[in-house]
Amino acid sequence: MASTLLPIGVPAPVFDILMPDGTAWPTSYFQGKKRLVLVFYPGDFTPICTAQLCLLRDHWNQLLEHDALVVGINPAKPSKHRLFAEKFAFPFPLISDQGHKIAKAYGCCSWFGINRRTVYIVDKKGLIAYACRGNPNIAELLQVLRSLHDEPPYASAHNGMVSTHTAQIPDP
Repeated sequence: MASTLLPIGVPAPVFDILMPDGTAWPTSYFQGKKRLVLVFYPGDFTPICTAQLCLLRDHWNQLLEHDALVVGINPAKPSKHRLFAEKFAFPFPLISDQGHKIAKAYGCCSWFGINRRTVYIVDKKGLIAYACRGNPNIAELLQVLRSLHDEPPYASAHNGMVSTHTAQIPDP
C-alpha cells in the first residue's frame, strides 16, 4: 500500500467522479477545463473533517474563480455522503471509495484502511501540481491555484501540515 505522496509533475491517477445526478465523469474529462482539488479525509461527520470541508465550502466562490473543482474522497457509503453533503450544504461532490482504490493510487490509505488527511491539486494538464499531508491553509491552496493560471509545468511541492453536488460541471 503506497504511503508516500505522489511526486509533483507526475500524471494524476484517473478515477470517476460520480455526481449527485448520477452521471460519472472520469477525472481525465476535466483536463484543459478544470483544476481538481482532491481532498482525502478520514470520515464524514467528524469534527476536523467537517471543519475542513466547511472551510472549502465557505471559500467556494474563490475556488471557482481559479477554475477549481473540489472533490472530497473517503470510504463512506454514498448514502452517508448524501446526508453529510446535505447537512452542511457542500457545493462539491463527495466520492465513495469503499475499496480504497483511489486512496491507494494517491498514497492516502493508512495501513489500517483509513484515509490519511491529504490534499492534492491536479492542474489542467492532469499533472499533480500540489501535494500536502494534513489540513492545508486555504490561503495556500488559493495561492497555488493562482500560480497555475499561467500553467507553468507545475507548482513547487508543498509537504507537511500546512499545507455533495455542483452546477459547475461542463456539458460533455
